[in-house]
Amino acid sequence: MNISNRKLAGLLALILVLAAAAGAIVYFFLPGGTQVLVTVNGVEYGTYPLHTDATVVIGPADGSWHNTLVIENGRAYVSESDCDNQICVHTPALTEDTIGIIVCLPHGVAVELRE
Repeated sequence: MNISNRKLAGLLALILVLAAAAGAIVYFFLPGGTQVLVTVNGVEYGTYPLHTDATVVIGPADGSWHNTLVIENGRAYVSESDCDNQICVHTPALTEDTIGIIVCLPHGVAVELRE
């Protein structure tokens, strides 16, 4: 089977366009960079970009307890909790330059950074 140069060039151009489209989809729609991973009792609650400001209220649907996670200026910290000991609230913020985890043992909440 003999493929003409014109058909071969067209096929190559189509492959390049599809590859560029796939790359754009990955770049724009899949999370990248450092992520803030929140787990409750070892089960993933949510993942949030570290460099996108957000406030996340963590807790069950019945509202029996809550922790408030704030992500701003490349920092993630627990600003409020209705637990008794408040250790999670007093734990320093997580940044790309820190190694650590924020834990609220009474609620089973863990906040950590992931690449």
